[in-house]
Amino acid sequence: MNEKNNVVKFHRVPRLSIGAVIIVFIFVYVVFHMFSYLTSSNVSVAIVKEGNIVWDDHYNALAIREEQMYFATESGYIYYDGRNKSRVGVRSLVYSIDQKGDITDKLKKSESSSSGLSEDDTGIILSELSGFVSDFDPVNFRRVYSFSSNLTDTLEMALHSESAARLSDEIKTAEANSTYHRYYAPETGLAVFSTDGFEDISLGSVTESSFDMTKLDYINLRKREKVETGDPVYKLITSDDWQLVMPISNQVAARLQDQKSVKVLFTEDHVSTWTSSEIREKDSKKYLVLSLDDSMERYADQRFIGIDLIFDEERGLKVPNTSITKRRYDKIPSEYLTNGGDTQKSGFLVDRGEDNPVFVPTGYFKEDEDGSYLVAHSSFEEGDVIIDPNNTSDRYSLSEERSVMLDGVYNVNKGYAQFKPVEILYSNDEYSIIKPVKTNDVNLYDHIALSAGDIIEDDVII
Repeated sequence: MNEKNNVVKFHRVPRLSIGAVIIVFIFVYVVFHMFSYLTSSNVSVAIVKEGNIVWDDHYNALAIREEQMYFATESGYIYYDGRNKSRVGVRSLVYSIDQKGDITDKLKKSESSSSGLSEDDTGIILSELSGFVSDFDPVNFRRVYSFSSNLTDTLEMALHSESAARLSDEIKTAEANSTYHRYYAPETGLAVFSTDGFEDISLGSVTESSFDMTKLDYINLRKREKVETGDPVYKLITSDDWQLVMPISNQVAARLQDQKSVKVLFTEDHVSTWTSSEIREKDSKKYLVLSLDDSMERYADQRFIGIDLIFDEERGLKVPNTSITKRRYDKIPSEYLTNGGDTQKSGFLVDRGEDNPVFVPTGYFKEDEDGSYLVAHSSFEEGDVIIDPNNTSDRYSLSEERSVMLDGVYNVNKGYAQFKPVEILYSNDEYSIIKPVKTNDVNLYDHIALSAGDIIEDDVII
């Protein structure tokens, strides 16, 4: 017998490939999400943050201080021994004049060949760098310039102290020969090494033309290598009390007339302080005078200082105005509210022309000032009539006249749009400070629709 006839052939059973299953699953997953993306609202989302809104007016205020100018009594090469805007005491060394120039030349050469900074000087410079970086504002060029100037002063003074100590014997010899002269502060104050031509201005001499910034004649005195007898060398601010003056409109004057103090924000470094205020009138012009006893050191070399007068300020949940929209809410007397359905939810009995009234649960309502409930109009259908559960013959017809428009935002935390009524506490052109009408309806860091006008209630949000 042929052995081949004894062989029985079996059909191969197809095996399920795990790889194929995974590929099919991924394909279905991708198709589902593409379909969801194409059929749902793809909207921009804003995050609810804590912030503040400020109502203010901006001014370039004229600074008036007690300033005393000092002039050179000798001709020669000038060398400043202190930092700009630094506090000096009586007999503090401010500057030196080298009639021949040889000592000044040696000091500068010594500074350029210095091996490095001391640990204390390095700490001061690192501290200034840290402060600048933490408050850095790329559009605040004045702040950058001020930092650069202060850092240069710090570095120069550190190198100068080291060089002066190294050349102390030669300096003493030049002083003995009356070719090198040191000049000390006659009283305590703030030494400023610049002039602007407004040093003689006082509160009584302020006129409308005083605010013409084109009249400023700013001179950085430290840029000069040599001075002549009678040249200005520095000015000393002898009091911490100073004033900021600015012309104001009649409207602002009326707003401030009963106020004795005003909050001020310095726009250069965004530091705020409270000042006493007074309104003066001269030549039919009104001027606001702010009196301060702090903050002067930061602006001692500036004649006009940018400030904002803070009239009102509110802090809370801050959202873009584009996130806020209005929705209609029907006012329904409280006696019409009842419980019904299997879940015993609160709601209203509605007559829709059928044999039996329909119970409509309300997911949200709030009590109005007159005792009525405000219910989202979307909960009802056009023509709905509310039935009094205690007296079914009493009916309440819904109408536009019996409704109000509530402000609110669309909360999208759950992936779909939910309208949440809010109270607008304050607003400006871009943002509003809000408070949810119902506690926890809107919370810090919630996601809300950025453009509420494009949203429909219960839209799925991708």
